[in-house]
Amino acid sequence: MSDKRQDETLISIERAAERLGGVSTSSIRNWIRQGQLTRVKVGRRTMLYEREVCALIKPDQKGHKRNDSAATD
Repeated sequence: MSDKRQDETLISIERAAERLGGVSTSSIRNWIRQGQLTRVKVGRRTMLYEREVCALIKPDQKGHKRNDSAATD
């Protein structure tokens, strides 16, 4: 039996913070506690699934619409 997540890329909390535009590592740890990210322990290190980190990156659709309408005013 193979675990579905076995072949997924793991990244450190620090790397995840960089990938998310420089958010703090404290924010990443809060998201782990809140269940938004899955923690994977590798020895003493805490790693994250890169796929889950990337899923947090979403375009701000509302913000873009407001900017577009503001430009036409």
